[in-house]
Amino acid sequence: MNTVRLLLPYVKKYRNKYIAGVFFLVFTNAFRMANPKVVQHAIDYLKQTFVLSELAMFAGLIIRFAALEGVFSFLMRRSIIVASREIENDLRNDFFGKLLTLPQSYYQNHPTGDIMSRATNDLSAVRMIFGPGIAYSTNTVMAFLFVIPMMLHISPTLTMFALIPFPIVAILVNRFGKAIYKRFEKVQEQLGDLTTVAQENLSGNTVIKWFTQEKHEIEKFRVQNETYMYRSIDHVKVQAAFHPSLALTAGLALAMIILFGGRLVINDQITIGEFTAFMLYASILIWPFIALGWVIGVFQQGAASMKRMQKVFDAQSDIIEKEDALKPDVLHGEIEFSKLAFEYEENRPVLSDITLHVPAQQTLGVIGPTGSGKTTLIKLISHLYPLPDG
Repeated sequence: MNTVRLLLPYVKKYRNKYIAGVFFLVFTNAFRMANPKVVQHAIDYLKQTFVLSELAMFAGLIIRFAALEGVFSFLMRRSIIVASREIENDLRNDFFGKLLTLPQSYYQNHPTGDIMSRATNDLSAVRMIFGPGIAYSTNTVMAFLFVIPMMLHISPTLTMFALIPFPIVAILVNRFGKAIYKRFEKVQEQLGDLTTVAQENLSGNTVIKWFTQEKHEIEKFRVQNETYMYRSIDHVKVQAAFHPSLALTAGLALAMIILFGGRLVINDQITIGEFTAFMLYASILIWPFIALGWVIGVFQQGAASMKRMQKVFDAQSDIIEKEDALKPDVLHGEIEFSKLAFEYEENRPVLSDITLHVPAQQTLGVIGPTGSGKTTLIKLISHLYPLPDG
């Protein structure tokens, strides 16, 4: 629910383009439905004395409807896919803006590579929901809304037989959808770990060479990369089984149509033209039917990625400006601590009872062994950590 609340403003911002896309999609499917009807009349026309000019008219109608279908399909994609790219742009800007508001402590607990992975791979997966995900899922719904009535008009009995395998789809979507979500989430998490190792090695390349740790780091990267490969293969195996399962179900539907539709033709309950049109309508359903598996994968992957991005958007800064905080009109440049105490972890103080005063335009040298809190003191002055009492 939080994810929907986060994404809804982006969809609302470009709702006109999505409305236009759905409008164009309606016309795309309307012209797509017209061609099988033309083919039906053309075939039935051949049973009587026919004129070639009449057949040419049918051919011209088919070409005209196909061209109009293509034009509206292009306009649909131009509306929805462009909107998804604009949402991707807004999401990336907002994600980057959120990163700039997070405190130093957040970056100590979240590797840079993992954040980079969320800002690139996860964001792209979310974009797929707003673009192809919405376009193909809406097209699938439209196809069913347009095709089923046309099939019922030809033969309610044959339509019933053709739809018998379809309940299997609900079972497949439920089972495979959950499996895809879990596996893709693991893939993205591992990609974040892999990116972190690569980023740390690239930024710390000089240190690695100083201590001759090349072999160790290469092995470390190899292990992470191999884990990513195995998780990706596990994810792909599920998808590889999902799509053929849907295709098999679609094939069963066509087999039922040929078996029972052929009998209806033999018994003169429907014409050959009607049977051909029915087959064409069923064929129109096959692509959205198979695409449904891909769309389910897109939504599951996008949901897993959005969950990872949501954690960044929900992160709160531990540096909170108090309402009664002092706001001097003029900064003189003096620094003063009074019995300052600071700890990263509870009951493990890094600084305790620090009292000092540095007048403006004066210099104070702070010395001490490694880990004595020198850097922490400097970061407290610049307010990179929440200021404690003192």
